[in-house]
Amino acid sequence: PPHPPPHPPYQRRAWRRTGEMAMLTAADLEELQTVKAKHLKAFLETQPPQSNGEDVLSAWEKLYDEDMRQVVVETIHGPSDDETNPALPYEKLQAVIGDGGNWKWPRMWQKFDEIERRGSAYREGEALNFDMPNKNPNVVPQRVLIVGGGPVGLRLAIEMRMGGHHVTVFEKRRERRDPDGSLSQLGFTNRINRPHMWPFVRNDLAKLNGKDLMRKEACYPVFTEPTTSSIGIDELQCLLLKNVLLLGVDFRLGVGYNNAEIRTDARTMRPTWEVDCTYDKIAADAFGKEHDQNKEVFDVLIGCDGPRSRVRETQERWFGEVEKRKFMDCVGIVANVRKVGKKRLKEMGFEYGQEPGDMNRTKMVFKDFFKQIEQTAGADIENLIYYKASLHNYTILVPKRADLVKHGLSGKVYTFAQGRETAADARNEEKAKLKDYCRKVLK
Repeated sequence: PPHPPPHPPYQRRAWRRTGEMAMLTAADLEELQTVKAKHLKAFLETQPPQSNGEDVLSAWEKLYDEDMRQVVVETIHGPSDDETNPALPYEKLQAVIGDGGNWKWPRMWQKFDEIERRGSAYREGEALNFDMPNKNPNVVPQRVLIVGGGPVGLRLAIEMRMGGHHVTVFEKRRERRDPDGSLSQLGFTNRINRPHMWPFVRNDLAKLNGKDLMRKEACYPVFTEPTTSSIGIDELQCLLLKNVLLLGVDFRLGVGYNNAEIRTDARTMRPTWEVDCTYDKIAADAFGKEHDQNKEVFDVLIGCDGPRSRVRETQERWFGEVEKRKFMDCVGIVANVRKVGKKRLKEMGFEYGQEPGDMNRTKMVFKDFFKQIEQTAGADIENLIYYKASLHNYTILVPKRADLVKHGLSGKVYTFAQGRETAADARNEEKAKLKDYCRKVLK
C-alpha cells in the first residue's frame, strides 16, 4: 500500500473445532482461504444501487457459513470459544483469509481491531487494545434486542456489541415483488434519500471502514468535502450492516416485534423482557423458529423503529404517552442537476457566475420562497434540499402526492433497473413528465 499502517496488523492463527481442536493443515487452510477470499470480495462489493441489504445478507451467508463458525483463533487467553472466550466473525475471517492478495484488506482488519472494546469484549493484555484500558470492566453482558434495522438501530448494535453484549436486531421489512418484477413492498434498504452529514458522523464512518466497505464513487461525496458531505440512506445502511455482521451481531430479517412484557425471576428478582414477535416463513426456516408467533426473552429492549414506533406504542407505561409525528402524503423526488459554466450561470441570473450555496428549506419557515415556486412553477412543494457535488448538484424535492397527480404523474414506485430502462412504454412518458416537473421547480 502507498501508506503503510501505523501498527502492524494483528496476526491470528486458525484451528478448526471438530470434536477435538485440530490445527488446520496447510492444504485445508489454503483451500478454505481461496474459497472465503472469493466470498469476502463478493460480500464487500455488494453495494447500492445494484444491490440492497438483502443481497448483503445473502452474500454473508456464503461467506460466514458453518465452516467459518467452526474456526477457532488464537487469543491472549488461549484458543477462542463461543461461550467463554468468543472471537468476532471478522477475527475468524482474518485468521483464515489474511490479506487475501488484496492490499486493502490488512487495513480493513486493522480498522476493526482499532474499534474500542469495553466490558467483556475487552481482552486484557492483547495487542489490539493499543494500550487503552477497559473503560467498563464491571459491565455484565446483557441479551439486547434492538427493534429496527435502520441507520440508528445498526449503529447502536455496533456500539452495544463492542461493549460486550449479545445483540439481536429484528427487522421486519423484507422486499417483495410482483410477478412482473415491480416492487410491491419496500425492503429495509430501499430508501434513497440523501442526508447531509455532520463532521462527527463522517469521522465515525471513516473509523467503521467506510473507505473500504464502499466503492470509490460512493466514498467521494462522503469523505472529500466536509461542508457538502452527504450519503445515501441505502449506502449508509449497507455500510453499517456489513460492520454489524462482521462484528457478530445477530441480524434477523423478516422478524417483527408485536409486544413485550416484563417478567421477574422469583428467586433473583431480576427483570427480563418476554417479547412477542412474528417470524415470516423465510425467517422461521432460517432461524429454526415457528412460522408466525414466537416468544423470546431478552434483558434489554430498545426501540429504533422510527417515529411510528411499535415499541413505544406498546410500552406506554414506561415511555409515557408519546406524541406521534403527523405525516403528510408527500413523495420525495431525487434529482441530479447538471453543472454549467460561469457564463451560463450569469445568463441565468446568478451574480458573478457562482452556484447557489447548499440549502435545506421547509415551507413552514421559508413561506415566501415556496410561495414564489408555487406561483412560477405551479408546484406545491413542502421541502427542498440542495447540495453541491462533484459532477452534478443533488436535490430532493418533496411535493404533496396530490400535486404530482395534478401534473399527470402516477406516483408509482420503480426499481432502479426499471427506472433506467429505455423501453418505449409508459415509464418513459412518466420520466419525461417528472423531468419537466423538476426542471420547472428548480428553474
